[in-house]
Amino acid sequence: MVAEKYAKEKFSSIADLYQFSVTEDNSGNNPSNRMFRVQFSNPTRDSPVDAVTASLYVYVRAEGTKYIIGGYRIEGRRQIYDEDFPFNKQWVEKVIKDKLLMRKVINTNDNSEFLKTRLQVEEKE
Repeated sequence: MVAEKYAKEKFSSIADLYQFSVTEDNSGNNPSNRMFRVQFSNPTRDSPVDAVTASLYVYVRAEGTKYIIGGYRIEGRRQIYDEDFPFNKQWVEKVIKDKLLMRKVINTNDNSEFLKTRLQVEEKE
């Protein structure tokens, strides 16, 4: 898979800090333009499931029989970076830091006051 190979090469600078997985996002209708999600996490022995993760989206397009990387985008940003634009590991760290701060501000457990303000989904019988 071209996106996985690209991710391993592009994000090798943070491989010692974060683990990442690559999955295809099938939300698009065009098979010649595909998007892959690279999800970064930092599991530890004490916390094997992270409270938050950071995502990066890699855009791949088909040109004939080849797949070409079209660029990448960091979660929470609109800017799409060219495939050759240098990756900055601080982007991932900022997304994770911001999400951890948001978890302190908004209690998202099932009984929180915040969730009581959300619309209830009616179950169909």
